Amino acid sequence: MSWIDEILDRALENVKKDLKEKDKHLKRYKKRVKNRNSLYKKRMKLGRIKRKVRGGNHGGK
Repeated sequence: MSWIDEILDRALENVKKDLKEKDKHLKRYKKRVKNRNSLYKKRMKLGRIKRKVRGGNHGGK
C-alpha cells in the first residue's frame, strides 16, 4: 500500500503546485488593476482628467 500512497502524494503535490502557479497571474492582475483605479481616483480629485464617457448617444441631437 505504501507505493500507492507515494504516487497519490506526488500527484497531490503536483496539483497544488499547478494551482499556485495559475493563481500568481491572477493576483498580479488584481494588484495592477487596483493600483490603476486608485491612481485614476487621485487624478479625478485633482481635476487633471474628466470622467470618460463610453458608448451610447450623449445628447448629440
